[in-house]
Amino acid sequence: MKNNTKRTLLLAAIPLLLGLPSCGETDNTIHFWCTFGEGAVRPAVQSAIDKFCELVKEKEGVDVKFSLDYQGDYNTLLDKVKKSFSAGGTPTIAVAYPDHVADYLAMEGTPGDYVYDLTKYVNDSEIGFTKQAYLGDSPDYDEDDFVTAFYEEGKQYQREGIYSLPFMKSSEVMAYNENAVLRAMKFWKPEITTASALRNYLSTISWTEFIEMNKVILQNKDQVISSLTCPIYYDSDANFLISKICQLEIPYASVDENGKGHIDFETGEARTKVEDLVTSIKEAYDAKLLETKGIANKYGSTAFQNQQCLFVIGSSGGSGYSMPKAGSFTANVVRVPSSATNPLNRNLYVTQGPTITFLKNRSLSNEENDRRMHYSWMLAKYLTNPEVNTNVTLLGSEGYIPVRDSAYETDLWIEWSQVGDMVTKAANTLVQDINGSYLTTKVFKGSASLREKIGGIIASVCKTGTPVSKAVGDAINAAKTQM
Repeated sequence: MKNNTKRTLLLAAIPLLLGLPSCGETDNTIHFWCTFGEGAVRPAVQSAIDKFCELVKEKEGVDVKFSLDYQGDYNTLLDKVKKSFSAGGTPTIAVAYPDHVADYLAMEGTPGDYVYDLTKYVNDSEIGFTKQAYLGDSPDYDEDDFVTAFYEEGKQYQREGIYSLPFMKSSEVMAYNENAVLRAMKFWKPEITTASALRNYLSTISWTEFIEMNKVILQNKDQVISSLTCPIYYDSDANFLISKICQLEIPYASVDENGKGHIDFETGEARTKVEDLVTSIKEAYDAKLLETKGIANKYGSTAFQNQQCLFVIGSSGGSGYSMPKAGSFTANVVRVPSSATNPLNRNLYVTQGPTITFLKNRSLSNEENDRRMHYSWMLAKYLTNPEVNTNVTLLGSEGYIPVRDSAYETDLWIEWSQVGDMVTKAANTLVQDINGSYLTTKVFKGSASLREKIGGIIASVCKTGTPVSKAVGDAINAAKTQM
């Protein structure tokens, strides 16, 4: 975290997590594979694990040992886990995207070969969510205390059950150059003259109106900001298209009674609507209103800091990267303009951030796997109780938010949320403005591939000139080979 006030506040919480003995590693070590490389997340999680080990030793007299193992990015970890099922060395806990868990489930010959169903543990009379006070459990901290969309994500698989838990979460937000956009308002909405009025307006603007506003800004760019090259920058092509598909209530994907995934926009009216959506994005790109990571092969944070764009849309988890250089301009954060017209549609914003799943090592006995799972489940409860989850999330300092509703009532969260830098502005936008309006898509074997191929459509159309119908068809056909 770059704000000194925030750093002071969070350092005050570190004694809760630091200064404890390492869990060590032996042949009985329980492995937790993660994507937390350099940065503050891994030390924060490790410190919480150490505290957990100390508590178990003190209360139960058991010297449980964990190893938090960095495995690379999400795709690298996915590949390593898949290979471990046959090669051995499968971790008991692994960070994952839900699409990855769906692939693990699809690899099972018999249900339960690789992935633990957490239903048994959630409802266990001795170690269920509310049963162990010494780990921070409380009667109030049951499964209903999780942010609903975050917890439900763990049930969105091709098989009935609970196969993952949310750990730290993020979503997409929009940062904007407050100074320049205020100057632009005299050409678009002259009655908007204050920063608060501007934020209120941008918090409710539709995507269609947002595009029209940026046409006017571009026409008057010399009087708004001379360095402007393209007003809008979107950091994830896949999120862009999938969010708009769900906001427009276009069928995306489904799972049949046999657990097989289907692409619901392959033909008919849904296909036409997706192609129309891509066409509208191409028109915005051709008008120099819009740039994406897939087209430019780089994120928008640098363009935003250099005032070459006015709006950058990306994960709240990366919001700190768009923080303006000292004294250059003032930035603020709002929710991303939505394309939804149905006021009852709450499928608006993607959920991102680390989820954890629990796996079996087939080179170990059932008894040893279950022993490791017993303590891994207890650790997961500890890591997701409100106080610890808030500590880990904020100490991690990458713009994640806690996964329980009660976390937002903790003193640490309340104080931290008032700091006012880009990271806290992004987090507050998720909690206060998005307020649970998250979309969850069905996951199944090949859903990760579908997402990847969807993400390539915009660049294919805008960068290489592929006709829209062909680009969409190519993406569908490529995704189907993995399903």
